[in-house]
Amino acid sequence: VNNIDVQGYYSLSFRDFKSDWAGREILYHYLYGKGKGLYCKSVKWGNYIGSSKLCACCGYTSSKTLNEYIEQYILNLYYKSYAKAMRNYGIGKQIYIQRTLNVSLENGEGIIGYNYLHGVNMKWGGLKLKIYIKKLTARSVSINFWCDWNDYIDPNYIYDSDSYKAKLANYIPFAKPKNYYICISWGPRFLFVLL
Repeated sequence: VNNIDVQGYYSLSFRDFKSDWAGREILYHYLYGKGKGLYCKSVKWGNYIGSSKLCACCGYTSSKTLNEYIEQYILNLYYKSYAKAMRNYGIGKQIYIQRTLNVSLENGEGIIGYNYLHGVNMKWGGLKLKIYIKKLTARSVSINFWCDWNDYIDPNYIYDSDSYKAKLANYIPFAKPKNYYICISWGPRFLFVLL
């Protein structure tokens, strides 16, 4: 039987065991999900990820939530690229836009969903936005959008804490830790814009 070196290079602290419901679900799926993808399409997951704060360490200069950031991105995109064309379209005309963003959330060491989902994985799809812009009246449009957060849950071995926790996971009874794909989908969300 191998011994676990709890006095090793990385030592656990109480902050490492702070948790929330999303972190516990993500960890449980890593330990017992057999590597199968996890698809989260509930209002609960949408509210959770959408209300998360963007990571200041990744260059975001404000404390916007992910939903606020997405809404601002879509409004900027609309005014820059589509507003002029929508003025010329007839009432009822709808256009579809898809965009993929690379964003990061707050980070940390706990069993917190935001920590596990720190950054989207662009190889697995990034943050996908599906946007529908519809002209409602001569002077207004609606913007409906759906979001998919695509990530891959796996230890990041450049960090000692992740390496240590990955080794520790192998000692949990009946656990068979496996990396896996996760997709969190939410929407529709609505914006109304005057022309």
